[in-house]
Amino acid sequence: MPTIVLDEARVTEQTELFLRTVTSGGIAIVPTDTVYGIVCDAENEVAKRRIYDLKGRSFAKPLIALVGNLSTARRYACISEPTARILSRTWPGAVTFLLRAHHAIPMMTSPSGEIGLRIPDHPFLLACLSGTYAIASTSANLSGQTAARSLKDIPETLRDTVHLCVDGGETHGRESTIWRLTGEEPHLVRGTVLFVCEGNTCRSQIAEHLLRSRLPSGLQVRVVSAGLLASHGEPLPLLTAQVLGEKGIDARGSAATPLTERLAHEADLLFVMTSDQKERLEVLFPFVTEKVVPVTVLGVDDPAGGDISRYRQVRDILLQRIEQTVLRSIAL
Repeated sequence: MPTIVLDEARVTEQTELFLRTVTSGGIAIVPTDTVYGIVCDAENEVAKRRIYDLKGRSFAKPLIALVGNLSTARRYACISEPTARILSRTWPGAVTFLLRAHHAIPMMTSPSGEIGLRIPDHPFLLACLSGTYAIASTSANLSGQTAARSLKDIPETLRDTVHLCVDGGETHGRESTIWRLTGEEPHLVRGTVLFVCEGNTCRSQIAEHLLRSRLPSGLQVRVVSAGLLASHGEPLPLLTAQVLGEKGIDARGSAATPLTERLAHEADLLFVMTSDQKERLEVLFPFVTEKVVPVTVLGVDDPAGGDISRYRQVRDILLQRIEQTVLRSIAL
């Protein structure tokens, strides 16, 4: 199993080696802007089937296609102009979109006719995908195991059975977000929902716990909350814990978290309580205006200083907003 270490001075040579490997039916392990992937020619059924065998992956889970540009994406999927605008402001990046496929491709399209596409934000892969080429990809790990951040994290049994390993050092380590764009509105399939308020001790904490309690087990959606003016580690008020407890939710041990640039970056769906908070958030972190779904205002006032009835009222309003607004953007 040959291994190459990425070198900017040898990018042409290394790109050609990779392309020779996969176009001849080989399988490669490569770094991406998310985790390490195991890839092959998207049109080669034998190579794709081999990836399933190596990983122990269920054939019910299609591979995704990595492409280098929007034109190539259009070869595989139906992309309207509104969808193209979403893709253009998001790609290259760590976001996979499920789109309506033009035609069925073995091991790439779902029974419902969807195909997952992504343009990775990785110089080596972009060089390899500069033309009309596409590669089939999935994470380079045994099925059910944690995705690999580096080549050494990949089991030897997997590394030793591929035709080429590309060592690009340590990757980000977080798998791509997945959005479904086959309906009228985008739906989050895998990613992070973030609720933001001021101190992250009342509204955003209540929203976080309520949404988490509403999501079915096994859904690949992470729910977090933070505050624009939060004091790290500040415990929740007793009234916050009490109104959650009345809904069977144990919030003991939860504490305030300040909103950071990293949290804002990682959020795929972002909800704030007031218009003022949205304005301040977009000044602090202008990149949030480029989210697939715009930052959404839930319109909920702060219960701090009120009695238990006020906290209950805020809880019930947030529950209504979650049912009517938040869940509409999540693929359940």
